Parts: sequence; structure tokens; C-alpha cells
Amino acid sequence: MLQVIIKLVGVILVLLGVIFIYDARIITKRFFCFGDQNEATRTG
Repeated sequence: MLQVIIKLVGVILVLLGVIFIYDARIITKRFFCFGDQNEATRTG
């Protein structure tokens, strides 16, 4: 019974991690949107 609970908690944590990574990609595209990728890395 304990192993089943641990496996369920692990699956839920993995799913939450995937969701957070996917959401973070959308958020960073919204806030850090560069027209040209070279503009982000240009230093001078």
C-alpha cells in the first residue's frame, strides 16, 4: 500500500514538473521576446 502511494506521488510530481517547464517556456517567450536572436547576445 505504501509503495502505491509513493508511486502516485512520484507520478504527480513528474506531471507537475512537465507542466511548469511548459508554462515557463510560454512565460519567457512573452517577457523576453527578441525580434532577432542576435540582439539578445550582442554586447556592444
